[in-house]
Amino acid sequence: MDNNNGKQHSYSHAQIEKSFGRFSHLVLGRLGVGKHEYGDQSFDKPAPHTLDEVQQELLDVNGWSFILWHRLERIKARLGELELHCHVGTKRPAAVAAIEDATGHP
Repeated sequence: MDNNNGKQHSYSHAQIEKSFGRFSHLVLGRLGVGKHEYGDQSFDKPAPHTLDEVQQELLDVNGWSFILWHRLERIKARLGELELHCHVGTKRPAAVAAIEDATGHP
């Protein structure tokens, strides 16, 4: 599915490299935290234990993803309501008016 309507992406390869560099740095930091918390034993644990840990983490990631997805759905619904109010000629809600006034964009 093309969500960009045929347009080029707005990010460059250099931006991706920079972002991936930051991501890698953060992963190394997390490994350092794990080394400190678990006494540098993670690499010596039996594979089934490591698989259990990964499964638990994946469940956590999916749980947090659902929470964020649910919150975004509520935000999208509210934005749709606000947009509808703006398009039907009713008075703009104060929050919308403030944002539009501050940015100069209706």
